[in-house]
Amino acid sequence: MRVAVREQILEIIGATLTLREQLLARAAETTEVVFPAYTHSQPAQPITFAHYLLGFDHLIGRDVERLCRAFAETNRSPLGAAAIGGTGFPLNRERLAELSGFDGLVVNTYDAIASVDYLPETTAAVALLMTNISRMSQDLLVWSMFELGFVELSNTMSTTSSIMPQKKNPGVLEKTRAYANESIGQANSTLISLKAVPYGDVGETTYLAYPFLGAASNAADAIHLFAAVIDDIQLNDQRMYQVAQDSFCTMTELADTLVRAAGLSFRQAHEVVSTLVRAVYEDGRHAGQITLSDLETAASITVGKSGLLTNEALVEALDPQTNVTRRDILGGTAPKQNHDDLSRQRALLDEQTTWFHKTRDRLAAAKDARATVDR
Repeated sequence: MRVAVREQILEIIGATLTLREQLLARAAETTEVVFPAYTHSQPAQPITFAHYLLGFDHLIGRDVERLCRAFAETNRSPLGAAAIGGTGFPLNRERLAELSGFDGLVVNTYDAIASVDYLPETTAAVALLMTNISRMSQDLLVWSMFELGFVELSNTMSTTSSIMPQKKNPGVLEKTRAYANESIGQANSTLISLKAVPYGDVGETTYLAYPFLGAASNAADAIHLFAAVIDDIQLNDQRMYQVAQDSFCTMTELADTLVRAAGLSFRQAHEVVSTLVRAVYEDGRHAGQITLSDLETAASITVGKSGLLTNEALVEALDPQTNVTRRDILGGTAPKQNHDDLSRQRALLDEQTTWFHKTRDRLAAAKDARATVDR
């Protein structure tokens, strides 16, 4: 079981590393693509698409680390435990482990037979990875809607309607989203199968492998599919920028500008901008149509002041690109920070890829050693 499971873990890790390569490749291409980040499903602040992709890559990078830890727990040898109490023959358990490609022993022979906790742990790690992919799939599905039109999948990645000739459905994203449902069920199944099983050598523990193997097979398919989606996705840069400009998501920077340039407290600036937004919105206009006169009126009503900003300062504050550029702190969305984050994430990808290949090579070397050992 441990040998079969470790092979599946490595297959999933390999697929996830490919996904990380695609995420970082697209991030490198989109450090200047500005669009609105959403909080509570509403436009919040302008960011770059690279910043979004990098955030997701951080998450997927942790999924790889979780799978590596699951591999470490799985890749421990039970050999020599025999039925449960060990054996009377003078076996060298360390040598058996080495020849089998294990990284170490499950030392206690009772633990080696009775404990199968590596299976629910590994299945849970897979379910979390699939859940994370499902979340980004949902984002891309929403952003591909006609009403937003931020992204589009190619014909290769889309399906048609049975009767509606105009339809181009992003069906692949529905598929990657659906895979999470099965993996969550399989993770639950491993725990349910184990919870009332005595702590010993019992037949039910064997069945824990089945949910994991099902989850692993689906996960590998879904990850490869999602990596292809990331490579395929087409961005509507102009539409993304326009929504960032019109949707009032530059208002935080306007409030910040009032603090920096006019000496208001942030509470005062927040009140001024809130009043401004309400008036412009009720007037049927969008953020790109805010004027200096609108700001003057709002400031007069709320703080009894005028002349807080020049028109130039107002225009800069309402510019999504300026909003992005000014978020130039460690991990922020400024293009410079995107490039720095890319360098860090590529270094992590290199480190994880090196571990993956070394592990594969170590298992292959163990197989060769078994073939030539003096029996």
